[in-house]
Amino acid sequence: MKDERWEKYELEIQKRIRYLFKNNFFFEIIFLFSNVLEVELKDLIDEYQKACEHILNNEKINFYPRKFFYSDGKTLGELRKYTTSFIKDKNILKEIKIFNELRIKTIHKLFDQNFKSLEQEIEKFIPNFYKLMESLADIRISIIVSVQKYERKELVRKYKK
Repeated sequence: MKDERWEKYELEIQKRIRYLFKNNFFFEIIFLFSNVLEVELKDLIDEYQKACEHILNNEKINFYPRKFFYSDGKTLGELRKYTTSFIKDKNILKEIKIFNELRIKTIHKLFDQNFKSLEQEIEKFIPNFYKLMESLADIRISIIVSVQKYERKELVRKYKK
């Protein structure tokens, strides 16, 4: 997540999630988790695309994609599908898929569910959600580090000339 969003998450959203968890409001937690994951995926996609553009342009490869992926207005499923182009860890992709299915059951098909078993499923998934967010943060960091390594190599090349 970008800094300003991370700050809002820590100051406001996480406090609400703790309150909801403490009071067993698991359906409501899914709503907040959905927003958190959506923001994280959008920021991750943005970081990935900027990194690709930066590296390709510095290699004198014109980067003018015909169909740039604009994440605004995309569903969580569409964001998940796009991330498969650069997230290679199948476990992370599987966790995103599992969460999205849980979100759909909770938000779009709630009246077709057994509430007690759905609450138990959500409660059981909560630790996985936090692990998923950590994994996505690690991917974002690795993208940033890759760009920084590339920039250092570029500086060395320029210095040697």
